[in-house]
Amino acid sequence: MTQSRPETFDSLTGLRFLLSIWIAVFHLGDMYDHAGFGSWPIMKAGVARVDIFFVLSGFVLTHIYWARSKAKFHFPTFLRARIARLYPLHLLALAILFGLVLAAHLVGKGDEARNFTGLGLIANILLVQAWGVPGAGVWNFPG
Repeated sequence: MTQSRPETFDSLTGLRFLLSIWIAVFHLGDMYDHAGFGSWPIMKAGVARVDIFFVLSGFVLTHIYWARSKAKFHFPTFLRARIARLYPLHLLALAILFGLVLAAHLVGKGDEARNFTGLGLIANILLVQAWGVPGAGVWNFPG
């Protein structure tokens, strides 16, 4: 028995990718570089970019899961698939931020990175950052 590959929307995937990059760059500019690229008109334009990203993602997910709506839902399988897809990206984001925080300390800007605590990093790795752990919210706040 061969498994069929799920239907894909390559053009929408490309658009969602561009929107996600635009959103990430906007947040970096808004948080860390107000006078630099954070002030570029392209960063201020398109206030609906997050809304468009969510609508497109909702369409893709609905289309995929609607076709499976008659099949039996198995939560552990779903959860395992979601973690396998999202957790590596979460760890990559934490690793990049850890490198930036370490670099800040190495160049003498450690006082500006004082909110990035080790306990907060551990909470993020364990995915318990929303449990009120001090310093957990600054590591990967979208996560």
